[in-house]
Amino acid sequence: MSVPVVEPLGPSTLAKKWRIDILTVPSPDGGTTPDVWTRLRGVTALTINDEVTSETTSDYDGDGWASSQNTSRSWGLEPTVRRATDPDDPAQYDAGQEFLRLNAATLGCDTSSVVVRYYEVNCETGPQVQAYQGSTSVAYKEQAGAPADLSTAVITLSGQGPRADITHPLAV
Repeated sequence: MSVPVVEPLGPSTLAKKWRIDILTVPSPDGGTTPDVWTRLRGVTALTINDEVTSETTSDYDGDGWASSQNTSRSWGLEPTVRRATDPDDPAQYDAGQEFLRLNAATLGCDTSSVVVRYYEVNCETGPQVQAYQGSTSVAYKEQAGAPADLSTAVITLSGQGPRADITHPLAV
């Protein structure tokens, strides 16, 4: 029996391939005027959460084999950002970071939800396949660190309902 030849995978993608945008100004007229998306800048690390909850469906009929069924999903993002000023206005923090920081302090149904989209941007020739969008709640935690450390913050974006696959924002 001959051993099949296995072709190696192509180049690896980089962890920094993800971009996060925040819907800061929804279209006031339902789409004639475009939405305003603000990029979250200064991301130094990103955890993408996609959790599945399953419940056992095991019974005596399985002859000792366990079984389970997925019953719910949750999603979220946890970017760590380098606190930085806006390149156009050094007296202000990055607009995306500030939008999330201020929103994290709000409570209530409509005021505490933020729509985000995240998608891969891996070089000009790399894949631009994955793109998602959904509503999230925001938690914001400033990280002080040691005297010589840079100021960072951890932002937790917890999905509220489904995360949708979307057309890649950079698709032509």
